[in-house]
Amino acid sequence: MNRRVAVIKNTLIQKEFGGALKEWLLNTFSPPCEVLSNFKITTIDKSDNSYYKIYIKGYSMPIFLSKELDFHVIQHVVSEQLYHWNWHYYEIPETTVEAGDIVFDCGSAEGIFTFLAFPRAKHVYAFEPLEEYVSGLEKTFEGLSNVLVVNEALGDKVGEIYLKKDGIASTISNVMTDTKININTIDNFCKTKNVPINYLKADIEGYEQQMLDGAMDAITQFKPKIAITVYHKENDVPRIVKQLRSAVPEYKIKLKGLTDTLNKPVMLHAWM
Repeated sequence: MNRRVAVIKNTLIQKEFGGALKEWLLNTFSPPCEVLSNFKITTIDKSDNSYYKIYIKGYSMPIFLSKELDFHVIQHVVSEQLYHWNWHYYEIPETTVEAGDIVFDCGSAEGIFTFLAFPRAKHVYAFEPLEEYVSGLEKTFEGLSNVLVVNEALGDKVGEIYLKKDGIASTISNVMTDTKININTIDNFCKTKNVPINYLKADIEGYEQQMLDGAMDAITQFKPKIAITVYHKENDVPRIVKQLRSAVPEYKIKLKGLTDTLNKPVMLHAWM
């Protein structure tokens, strides 16, 4: 079934719009990302043999994307993060990156969130396990003192694990694959690097629950603003809400958006 048709069907069944009616209309009936991104991308420099060099309207520095990756990725994320009405947009008014924030970008991928956040943040840690993305991230943020690209996955243990490679949809796997990666916990990273966390953004393809399991001490201590996707796993919403409430009972929580699967919002936002 077409995704938009499924969203309409689920809207009728659930009798709710996943937020404001205006946002529902825009998310359901807007042009595809290939069209929307054209209004935000000013130049695509393809002269380099290894990287696309992508310039975003209003920004002087480019984003580098490895040519080993599907260019559709950048069109997709630009349409999500440069249109505030998009259900996948992280920075609603309650979870906006502010001056002085130390930001953890978990699943940084091509780096669009870090790209938008670093001019305001005190520091951004961009966590990404897929080497093809890491090489582009390092070129994009080269020379910036307040961005550190961390070539690790985040979960509930420290050590090594496997990655099932599939571009932007790559997933962490306990089953052996051809790609072994380093994995860390947010708690361990904060402790060993002696850094707090003020903002937690995460889209890690179904590993969000494990990432939060490894972040409970840091969340309890620092009470960061949180913007996290909750549509990958069947029990994401109740489990993640329970995790956050157990760490910080005072959190205000907002669920946003509808997907093509019944009773699965797109995003969870939490703040004090």
